[in-house]
Amino acid sequence: MTSLIETIKAKVDVAEEIRLIVPLHQAGKAFKGRCPFNHNEWTPSFYVFPETQTWRCFGCNEGGDIFSFVQRQQRLSFRETLEYLAQKAGVVLDEQEVVNKVKSERVLRRRVSNQREA
Repeated sequence: MTSLIETIKAKVDVAEEIRLIVPLHQAGKAFKGRCPFNHNEWTPSFYVFPETQTWRCFGCNEGGDIFSFVQRQQRLSFRETLEYLAQKAGVVLDEQEVVNKVKSERVLRRRVSNQREA
């Protein structure tokens, strides 16, 4: 069974969503532009990879998927990001499923944070 997150990712194109914020130009199979995350750059170091539905900035060494981009760029919580992208994708959210996803996201963030501190 496809997860809620995967369903949303399949329906919301990362390049289209990022293009709302960042002017992107074709660069082979990818798109490139200037990073929207507050580091001044003259040469575009921000890339969007449609094949993998991911993004990466080689200037500030950040990257991720559509969820991480929207969450960081709009300064939203994971729950707000989930609700925003679900609405864009036309996916109806089940409240219990949202609660479970938010809890699992918190657990994952704690693990990553603890690994970085170790």
